[in-house]
Amino acid sequence: ALVGPGVYPLTATVSITADLRVHSLAGAAATVLDGQKARPCALLLHSNAVLEGFTIQNGRITGDYGGGVYMVRARLRDCVVVSNESTEGGGGVTAYGEVAIDRCVIRNNRSQKLGGGVLFYYAGGRAQDCVVENNVSEDKGGGVFFANTGEVFNCVVRGNTASNLGGGVYFRQGGLARNTFIFGNAAANGGGVALEALGTLEQSTVASNFASQAGGGAFFSGEGMTFRNAIVYFNKAGVSNDNYTPLASPAGAMDFCCVTPLPPTGTNFDSAPVFVNPGQGDFRLSPVSFGIDDGLPLSDIAEDFDHQSRPFDG
Repeated sequence: ALVGPGVYPLTATVSITADLRVHSLAGAAATVLDGQKARPCALLLHSNAVLEGFTIQNGRITGDYGGGVYMVRARLRDCVVVSNESTEGGGGVTAYGEVAIDRCVIRNNRSQKLGGGVLFYYAGGRAQDCVVENNVSEDKGGGVFFANTGEVFNCVVRGNTASNLGGGVYFRQGGLARNTFIFGNAAANGGGVALEALGTLEQSTVASNFASQAGGGAFFSGEGMTFRNAIVYFNKAGVSNDNYTPLASPAGAMDFCCVTPLPPTGTNFDSAPVFVNPGQGDFRLSPVSFGIDDGLPLSDIAEDFDHQSRPFDG
């Protein structure tokens, strides 16, 4: 189904419950679904449902999840999800099951509880090549909240805020962040990321985040967190533990990470990374950084954020 350019004030939620691709002719900048702060914008309830090329704005839901989009095993592509709100979780997007969110910008959304930008509920799902920015949670997971499983891959998570835990990303009982930049986020604890039980962060950078209390970069409150080939540096906390709170055994592990202070176990490095231009939000490693090719090779991550072959020298 093709949709022409225009602003569409919604009097009912757009619902796709069959094998159907709905896409705009002119792209997200010219094609707007507006919930008018009265209803969610889109409901995607089929494994072959696709919504592509829209701005999804001003959605709102009370007493449930997914202010902008609620999706189950569906696809969201090339969309801008902005200024949506939920009282429960997933102010911008709630994703349930094996969903795919590709090349989307998820911005300026709000949740009164969990996941201001994106809430990954149970049974997986993946966001790839997305920007999650300037979202707010009044509790946990300003940018992204993982309830159980799910993944953000090759994404930027920046400028998000949580009143309680996990300004950028909150891991409850699982979740995976890979090839992802997490910077400029803020929370009371865990300005960049916060962990309740399980979760993994690989080949990612957590930098220039802030916590008003503890764990400017990362806050650990449970077992099973793994950081691998990660940079956790230049974060700040108002009270204690600028980069990360202590990894009390068996709370988790850091290995082949650039981090200070050095954890008591694992192969890690405390020399400062050299970024291209952190003042302008470019946290890629400079060509002179020691960190290039210095991590553990991961066979299933063949490219870096810029889609260059990894390792750098082959």
